[in-house]
Parts: sequence; structure tokens; C-alpha cells
Amino acid sequence: MEKRIFILFSVMLISAFFVSGCPDGQTKTEVESIDLLVIRDVIAIPSAELKDSSKLVVRMEVQNVGQNELWMLVDDDSQSTIKCDPEKKDDCFDGDMVLVDHCEALYPLTDFSVVSEAGTVCTNPIYKIRLGGTKDEISPDKGCYIQFDPHQVHIFQWKVNTPSKSDIGGLVNECDFNLQTIYSAKAETMTYVYFAVPQEVAQRVYTGKDLTLVGDNVASYGPVVANFETGEAQPVTAGKDNDGKPDTWTVYLNLKNLGSGIAKIDSIKLEYDSGVSPSDDCELIKEEGGGAAQRSASTIKKSIKEYSDQSKVACIEKYKERSKKEADACKARCDVVYAACLVACSMTVGPQCIVACQASKKSCLAGCGSGSGDADDRCKDAGCDYLEPEEEKKCESVKLLEGKLEIFKTESSRISCTMNVPGKVVIMQPYKFITTATYAYSQGRSLKIKTKPHVA
Repeated sequence: MEKRIFILFSVMLISAFFVSGCPDGQTKTEVESIDLLVIRDVIAIPSAELKDSSKLVVRMEVQNVGQNELWMLVDDDSQSTIKCDPEKKDDCFDGDMVLVDHCEALYPLTDFSVVSEAGTVCTNPIYKIRLGGTKDEISPDKGCYIQFDPHQVHIFQWKVNTPSKSDIGGLVNECDFNLQTIYSAKAETMTYVYFAVPQEVAQRVYTGKDLTLVGDNVASYGPVVANFETGEAQPVTAGKDNDGKPDTWTVYLNLKNLGSGIAKIDSIKLEYDSGVSPSDDCELIKEEGGGAAQRSASTIKKSIKEYSDQSKVACIEKYKERSKKEADACKARCDVVYAACLVACSMTVGPQCIVACQASKKSCLAGCGSGSGDADDRCKDAGCDYLEPEEEKKCESVKLLEGKLEIFKTESSRISCTMNVPGKVVIMQPYKFITTATYAYSQGRSLKIKTKPHVA
């Protein structure tokens, strides 16, 4: 089972005011950002330094410091390393999505439990974790999610045996117990962008009237902020070009990690009022029926595989074609050498010469190969390189987008979308845009356990 270890930084509470876009056409976002699940403490009982063949308890205390209920992923399957009764599902978890790594062979787990005054059972979360598209959605039927109400505290603890003196060869042993919290959350921003008829924009320029309009962003609460940024001044000129096609303008969806962990974006969606729509040059894909455009980590992963498969097929065909030409040229050279050999034989006496020529030709042809070559091995990492130029551009764009879905502490990702402006507006009017990003968020903490051998 694949496991992920994340490093925890200090808890951060930020009240920020973002302004983005052009100086005279901005959107503003007022943000209250916080790490929703906080690791309050990680301890070893009775101590982090013990003698060999001892027993200890590793305990991690976690609190929901947010305003809404959350679901933390505790285990992604019921394949426990701890002996349990298979009829009691909740007892068959070992918390392997919380204690993600330790020296399992030396420090076996003997028990796992979750302690809370309110009691804890595995529950069905609103948002299920997909870990950024790297694996199937983790279903409550297989894994275990623990619900956190606002300000609620849960304690996760494991009973552990330290290694014997012979296991550690009579030497001091140190082991890092790596723990994490991981939960699903959503960042949402509602934005209004102003569009105006060309005459209104022109009149404002002519009269020197202030053109500055700032669209409002209303952001949700959490460690990841979604900010909608217009690519040009507001009001944006509405209407069509000289060919009767809608004019376009570019928007940017900025996702910023203001918390202390790592965000893995599962999906991003842009909803918009009727009258505007994405053009072909947009990193999001328009939904059938209109009204929204989106991308998810799983569909991006699928698109990359499809492009990679197409590129591999094209690579194999091209390589086989080249290999066949090389083999045909090689065979032609063998024929020339064989013909010259026969001419030389005509000047000698005895059949041995012709036999030698035939053997030489056979050896020569064997060195030419079949013309197929080792195409599969050579093309297994074809990437986007063997696609047609337009398809190659799309492939590279999707791969670039995939890299934007993992956002580390204080970092941000920027997704662009060129959109068609409204064909007609009444003088000047606002259009609503809603940006939504669902994500898995994780933080980590490490605890070092030291085992000393008994001294006789």
C-alpha cells in the first residue's frame, strides 16, 4: 500500500486581503485562512527512550479548530497489521493513514484506538478523499473516516513493543514514527465581473471619468484560497469583433495554500452566468449543457495516459518504419557483397568458394534484423513527443496542469481560461463567477523513539 508522509510546520492563522489583476481592473478577496485540523501534541508514554523488549503507547492529539465539521481519513483499508475480530469492522483498522510510517519490523503494533469523550466510530463523509487522483476514491465501505465537530478533539493511540536486544544487535536503535492528518475540504469563491458596451467604455475614457471598478471575491474558510483574477481592466468591453465572433478575455484562477500542510487538488470548477463561456483556449473543459467548466485530477490523469498511449503507438510505428528501411538497406548491401563474392568465385576452381559466399550472405542477413527492432522498449516513455503538433501542445498543457494540483505551504497555482465576453449587455452590468476547488489536505509530525539495550 502506498503511503505518504508530510511535514508539519507551525500552525498559521492568517487574515489577508488580496488584490489581483490589472491596476485599474481588479478583483479583491477578503480571506480568513486557518489550518482546520491541528496536531496539538504527539507523545510517547511512558517515555520516548526505553529499554529493549519494553512496551509503550504512541499518542497523537488532533483538534478541529475550524467552524464546520470535518472527516479525517484514518485508514484506507481493513487490512490491519494488528490481530482483530473480522466481524467487528471498526476494530480491524490499524490507523495506517495516520501512522503512515515506522520501523514496523522492529516496533510491531499490538493495538490501535481512537479516544474521545463523544465516542468515535467510522462514518460516511460528505467529501471522500481521492488523494489528488493518484488512486481510487477511498470509500467508507473499505476505509475509515472519523468525524470532527467544530473544536472537537480526538486522540489516536497505538500500543507498541520495542525490539529485543538481539533484534538491535546490542546497539542503541532510533526509529522515526511519522504521523499525519489528512482530510477533504472545499475552497469556494464568488466573484462579480463588470462588462460594459463599447460606447460606455469610450465615453468614460473621453470624459476622463474614473474607470476603476473592483469586483468582489467572497472566499470560503480554510487553508486553501481560490482567487478569481481578471486579466484586464474592468469594466471589460462586451460585444463581438468585426467578423461577428465574440471577443475574448482571459481570467486566472489562483489557488494559494495559506496553511501549514500540503494541498492535493482533486477538482476545480468554474461556474458562470449565461452569456459568457470558455473558448477553446482554456485549461478547464466546458460541461455539457453549459454553465460550468471543470477539471479533476482523475480525468487529467486519464487524459495524460491517453495522450501517452497515442504517442507510444506513433513512436512504435515510426521506429518500426525506420528499422525496416535500415533492414532493407542492410539486405541490399548483403546482396551487393554476395554478388561480388560470386564474381570472385567465377575466377576460381571448386564449389567451396560458392558455399563460402552463401554462408557469408546468411551471416550478413542475420545481422540486418527483422525490421521491427526493440520498438516497445524504446517507446515506453514516449510522453508527448510523437504526437502531431496540435495534439502535442494539448498533451503538454495537460501535463503542466497536473503539476499545478499539488500545492505546498505558501505556494500557489495559476490556471488560465480564455473566455468569450457577453455579446450584448445593458450599458454596464455584473456577471457572477463561482470558483470551487475540492482538495485533500495533510499535515505531518514526527516522533523519534530510542531503544537502549539492557546492560547486564
